Amino acid sequence: MHHLGIINHVRRFISGTDIIRRREACGCRFPPRLHSPQHYHCRKLFIWSRSCLSIMKLIFIDVETTGLEYPDSGLIQLSGVIEIEGEIKASFNHRIRPFPADVVSDEALSVNGLTHEEIAGYEDPRVAFERFTSLLGQFVDRYDRSDKFHLVAYNAPFDSEHIRAWFEKNNDRFYGSWFWHPPIDVMGMAAVAAMASRSRLNNFKLTTVARALGLHVEESLAHDALYDIRLTRSVFQVLVRQKNQTSSSYWLRQDR
Repeated sequence: MHHLGIINHVRRFISGTDIIRRREACGCRFPPRLHSPQHYHCRKLFIWSRSCLSIMKLIFIDVETTGLEYPDSGLIQLSGVIEIEGEIKASFNHRIRPFPADVVSDEALSVNGLTHEEIAGYEDPRVAFERFTSLLGQFVDRYDRSDKFHLVAYNAPFDSEHIRAWFEKNNDRFYGSWFWHPPIDVMGMAAVAAMASRSRLNNFKLTTVARALGLHVEESLAHDALYDIRLTRSVFQVLVRQKNQTSSSYWLRQDR
């Protein structure tokens, strides 16, 4: 095949995304002289395009809120880590002041050990939003439909819907430009793995599941978003590592 035909084939393979922009987004080194195929075998060109598409971008997220219902409740903490191809690239931990119209439940604050006075001194939500999306933009091109994060969380629908509502409160309806749908729910993954042993677990809280998988849990840090997300990531990693084993073989550790 003529080298120009190969180039067009690769362009079609990556769904029309501009090759140079894709190179910048993922960091791959593309041959600087596409018009000189004698220096690069066409097969290498094809393999390069596939490697760009397969880059795995995960964002582990946990939120603390002023209540259970969205969009009525507001975010007061947004924490997480960004993982690219198995390597942590960034972490974040925003303590956020609710919007004036957000409903603040005394019970929710009590669970988090907070007071109205404390959250009133948190970061302005619009400033936190700008900082958060700026960080996302370092790893994802929001204008490229094939480039998004897999959002991973424990009880992921709760986190993702609260974040989506927070985007809209910040006059941004493009939550889906950053994250794939649906989010990856670690609780759901654990539920499938624990089916044969579910009756032996008193509840299905993150800390209970983590202990059942043999992980160390610091109870005093539970309900802090930054700690919870690190624990969620650990649970996710254990489940992924054990995916080829039967559930009963690794759900017998809850007595530790």
